Amino acid sequence: MADDTKRADTRADAEEKKEEKEEKRDDGAEVALDKLLKCVDDLGKRMDAWEEEEKKRGDSRKDGESEGAAFKAGGSKLDDDTKGRKDAKKDDELPEEFKEKEKGEEKEADKRRKDEDEKKEEEIRRDKKRKDDDDAKKADARADAVSIEHLKKQVADLQAKLPKQITDEDYRSMLDMQTKADEVYSAFGGGKRAPIPLQGEAPPGYRRRLLEGLQKHSPDWKDIPLSAIADAALAAPEARIYADAMHVARHPPDLPEGELREHNTVTAGGHRVTEFYGAPSAWMRQFQGNRRQVVGIRTKSA
Repeated sequence: MADDTKRADTRADAEEKKEEKEEKRDDGAEVALDKLLKCVDDLGKRMDAWEEEEKKRGDSRKDGESEGAAFKAGGSKLDDDTKGRKDAKKDDELPEEFKEKEKGEEKEADKRRKDEDEKKEEEIRRDKKRKDDDDAKKADARADAVSIEHLKKQVADLQAKLPKQITDEDYRSMLDMQTKADEVYSAFGGGKRAPIPLQGEAPPGYRRRLLEGLQKHSPDWKDIPLSAIADAALAAPEARIYADAMHVARHPPDLPEGELREHNTVTAGGHRVTEFYGAPSAWMRQFQGNRRQVVGIRTKSA
């Protein structure tokens, strides 16, 4: 009410001043003053209307809610020129220039928010792309490493399967082994010979392969794996296996009665020697006469 009285006094004073100045001013000053007083009067009326509206709205607001909070809840923002006005003002009560300015500011704010959202989305896309690229590079690196290891293993396997180049010394050594074993192998007849060295075969492996072919004829060594014996310790079983095999070849237990087994050898001078193994009766029977049996013995007394 104090404000109403104050504004009423202000209007009264203005009217009195208006009457006093009307007598002194000229036509141009009168027109200007009329406009000014009219504006003041319009402003006062608008303020009165605003206060009435504010009172009506104040009943529905929460206790203690500040005008600034109501301004934020309304979602509108005025610039420095519009500060001091309440957000309860309707759009049609604001001057047109303020409406346009508010619309422009809202558009700019919306554009700024949109630009910021787009920047954030673009940054997220770039981060995702960088992560995908890094994952792809790591996967390619792992695949390459696996491929290289696989290729290395294949090369190693192929190299292991390739025949190895033997030296002249190894070649002569294996020829001596073959000659020694061939004497025993051929004793079994039937054109049996010692196997020749394989392409890329090393002397230790060839030596064991020769012995394995005769090992079954040795009672002491037939069930023992020769691969478990060191090269340096192979001389003793080698001698025993060859001796047992030669004995079996010369005294074959599986040779049928009345048959002989032929054994051909070549001497150092190049002479071929043929021997026959078996029971002597197999070839001596043809020189024997008819068999006679004693049925009784006569004495003189008889």
